[in-house]
Amino acid sequence: MAASAFASPLLAATKQLFRRRRLFSAALPALLSLLVFLPYTQLRAQRLPESGGRFLEGRIRVTGGDLPPWPIEVKLELHGMLVERAFTEGAGGFTFSGLGASTYTLVINDGAFFSVNQTVRITSVESTAPVRVVIVLKPRDPEAYGAAREAAAGNSNTVSLASLLAEIPSKARKEFKAGMKAGEKGETDKAIKHYQKTIELAPDFHPAHSNLGYQYMSQSNLAEAEQVFNQAIKLNQDDANAYFGLGNVLYQTQRFEDAERILEEGLERQPRSALGHYLLGSSYARTGNVAEAEKNLHTAREIDPNNSLARMELVNLYLQHQRDADALVELKGFVKQFPDHPMLPQAKQMLQELETWLKSQPSQ
Repeated sequence: MAASAFASPLLAATKQLFRRRRLFSAALPALLSLLVFLPYTQLRAQRLPESGGRFLEGRIRVTGGDLPPWPIEVKLELHGMLVERAFTEGAGGFTFSGLGASTYTLVINDGAFFSVNQTVRITSVESTAPVRVVIVLKPRDPEAYGAAREAAAGNSNTVSLASLLAEIPSKARKEFKAGMKAGEKGETDKAIKHYQKTIELAPDFHPAHSNLGYQYMSQSNLAEAEQVFNQAIKLNQDDANAYFGLGNVLYQTQRFEDAERILEEGLERQPRSALGHYLLGSSYARTGNVAEAEKNLHTAREIDPNNSLARMELVNLYLQHQRDADALVELKGFVKQFPDHPMLPQAKQMLQELETWLKSQPSQ
């Protein structure tokens, strides 16, 4: 079974450095044994049980206007990967709990507003005081936003997760919410059972298919994930998350050209997706399209400056094409920017080996 694409760049870069430089000699096996892949659920190590960790209390504001009548999805990411998601309620509030000490990114991609990637650093889990955050959203087109807000306020057909949930049976709603809660806690088996039950009760409820696909991915069950992502897209061709999930599956199973096609479709629906650009750049790197690979990886970093995986994929790309100076810059940047990253020791060792190699080369 292929390992997660989310975790491969550092190991791939290390192997690429070894292939080209043969620097690690006898120390390589020990180093490679330390380079552990980080699948979806392992990043949740930074999330503590509900009884421990910090509580994050957030609130949304809109510049020059009122809050939208629809819920806003807020994603909590760590090292460029989803940890949890929440939806605003009431006066624009949202919460996350059980968070360990780390640097997180709050991500909002709502079509009515400019995208947000706001960093939140939790330095200690000892305090019982909540971490309070305010996110200010700026409408892309204030006039259009005002019109959309008025229309949505009086239109029961406005599409949101809340409105979609209202259209399915209460038992299906209960199962779906239980699945989300289990997924947030990292209880993958429970989440899968709840989503499967949701689909039994409401077969056309596409969010359940999409969420189920990501749970299968966290178990490296790529065949099942591919099937449900395809079904999610069939039910709703605007579900960008399903396209990104399917593109990731195709990437991990080395169907890179198919992955590029699907990821490009996803980015048409959600252009400001750091994950989408990261995966597309990684796929282009595998098919030899260096220019597009570099462009998309840089875009992923521009959208989400805390996307550590895009930075390491750039290291891999530059090493592969003998752009050692560029690789060195990215590697130094990784070490400086991510002092608490799980792969920091291995990144430091790779940086030392690369610097040693460059110093040994004759001056041009």
